[in-house]
Amino acid sequence: MKKHGSFGGVFTAVFLAVFFCGCAVTEIPETPEERATLSLSRIENRIAGPDPCEPFNRAMFSVTDFCMVYLADPVGRVYCTILPRPVIECIDNACSNLEYPARAISSLCRAEWKGAGDETIRFLVNTTVGIAGLFDPAKHWLHIYSTNSGFGQAFAKWGVPSGCIFVLPFSSAANVRDTAGLLFDMVFDCKTYIPYCGWATFLNRTVVAQDRYSAAFSGALDPYKGFVEYSILQGELDRQLWSYRMQNRLRDRMRELAKEQQTSKPELPPLPPEKPVSVPEHASVSGCRWVELPRYHSIDPVTDSLRSVFFREQQRGDFWYMPLSLFCDDFVCRRSEFSVRCFDNKKMQYAFWKSPVDSKAQQKKEQLVIILPGIGGTYMNSSPVAFAELFNMRGANVAVINSTFSWQYNSSESARRIPGYLPDDAESVRSAIVKVLADLRERKKITSPEITLMGYSFGAMHTLKIAQLEEEKTLIGAARFVAVNPPVSLDNAISAADSLVASGAGLSDKEIKGDFIDAAGQIMFSSSRKLPPYDGVSSPHNYCIDVPNKVSRVLVGLNLKNSMRELLLSAHKKSPLQGLKQPADTVRKNNLYLEIDRVTFRYYAEKILSPKYPDIPIAQLYKNSDLRSMENTLKLNEKVFVLHNIDDFLLTEQDKAFLSTTLKNRLTWFNHGGHLGNLHTTHFQHLLRAVVLSE
Repeated sequence: MKKHGSFGGVFTAVFLAVFFCGCAVTEIPETPEERATLSLSRIENRIAGPDPCEPFNRAMFSVTDFCMVYLADPVGRVYCTILPRPVIECIDNACSNLEYPARAISSLCRAEWKGAGDETIRFLVNTTVGIAGLFDPAKHWLHIYSTNSGFGQAFAKWGVPSGCIFVLPFSSAANVRDTAGLLFDMVFDCKTYIPYCGWATFLNRTVVAQDRYSAAFSGALDPYKGFVEYSILQGELDRQLWSYRMQNRLRDRMRELAKEQQTSKPELPPLPPEKPVSVPEHASVSGCRWVELPRYHSIDPVTDSLRSVFFREQQRGDFWYMPLSLFCDDFVCRRSEFSVRCFDNKKMQYAFWKSPVDSKAQQKKEQLVIILPGIGGTYMNSSPVAFAELFNMRGANVAVINSTFSWQYNSSESARRIPGYLPDDAESVRSAIVKVLADLRERKKITSPEITLMGYSFGAMHTLKIAQLEEEKTLIGAARFVAVNPPVSLDNAISAADSLVASGAGLSDKEIKGDFIDAAGQIMFSSSRKLPPYDGVSSPHNYCIDVPNKVSRVLVGLNLKNSMRELLLSAHKKSPLQGLKQPADTVRKNNLYLEIDRVTFRYYAEKILSPKYPDIPIAQLYKNSDLRSMENTLKLNEKVFVLHNIDDFLLTEQDKAFLSTTLKNRLTWFNHGGHLGNLHTTHFQHLLRAVVLSE
């Protein structure tokens, strides 16, 4: 009786919430400015509806956040240290197997006959051959995959609207419809009727999810917003059975290739048409190093840039231990997180990886590589970690500092400081590096290493500017300054970035829920695959993202825009920003995000950044943030090296000519990659490692 009474109470509470929230749903009117551009907030409102009960949702999410940070983390460390990964995965498999009725019946309710059949076969095979579901031979042997279907998706198929955004503690649903669907999932879940089985599942899945949760939301200024957007995207992908259908397509393709292998020479399905890149005549590379990437199969520079998702650390997914385990040997788990007091005696965090090689014992020179991320990047992001692994595995110590455009870095500076003016940004970063070096020496992590400063994208601009500052007065004493894909002109880069975002104005709601969601699914799926660096020999199919150009432009633009989102929120909290009418301390932040997402890079530079420098005309501000302002350093400083892509969309033809004629043999051009889209290739990695570590 007690169990049923508890279940009835939950049902009543959720029913009332669904009823009242459904009544509260109102369509958010769009201003002409919103209709003229595409932002993350607009996408969220178009797909999931408004957020009228945002204070309630934030309160419910705070329960989840508190438990994940202060309960699941310590419990998970003990749990994952005692139980190895295979045991934890077997428990999860068994729990998932017991959820078969909910998945099968919901598939039938949405007329997904093949999915229901696959779920039934999986249940029979895994229950018998898989020993009560502890193992998953249906997936690993027969390649039959789960639909992950639920009743919320069935309701969507029936035409039930999503309602408003609605969040409950420890719930993966982000709207009214899917939350109600979870109740029916619970009714048809066998674990509901097995004593203590639900609690065992909750414990096992919570500690497993904690690592992903921490990686995605622990460094966020507003984790609620990130959680809701991720849940909306995942819910839309589940509604379309995206992962299930993608895995089936890959399986069928591999079977066709295997069949062709037995009869004749296999022919891979045709790739999208490749667009060759020619070397601009006026940007002669005769004095520069020119590298052609074999079988890269370029689509277009913007779409190629999405391939940066394939650049991830290789030592992840320890077979025997989960990431929370004290014994896990993943590269990320070897990271030390330190903090130093820099600006106004405020703490600034950074990451450090100690060299796995004893340089004294092996009589090798001690090396330290300091990495400066691109716009909005932090030491927790995948790209800086992948760069760190690239150098650390060759015996170098590595330190990573947050980008000046990240809210973490901004919160450690004074209220007046707004990033974007290159001379001030570089001076700020240089002073932070000096503090980091002193801290590492005090902790006895380094003694007298040979230092290389390496930055990519906007971090590369900081690297080159610091090289100029070091000529005037040596503070760091770096042996090399290596810049990867630096923009040349801040003015040109702003125009290119704003143009990408503006290209989304023509996307209809149908395209957003179709092509846009499909593209996001491809990127998420690609980032989860454990692919080695591309060597130019294996099939390029695995390293291509098949996305329409108009969608890839929007994705790249929104990614750049999202890097500035939390910075604006952080800066607005410290000191109200011009153009933002909504207060930063409000609980209802939906309208504030709508305002923030309308801020273009041009508006930021000329209306928010420029007033902070009243004595510098805007034209001079752009000029001082241009690499042409440090031409003598680039031309004469033998410590400066640049690696770039000839088809980078942030460069104009004049920018390419300037780099080529100025840097000569210290500049390496790659024929493909767009902006950072060739980091996953072995040719790029080998050359970068040779330049950075002077191999």
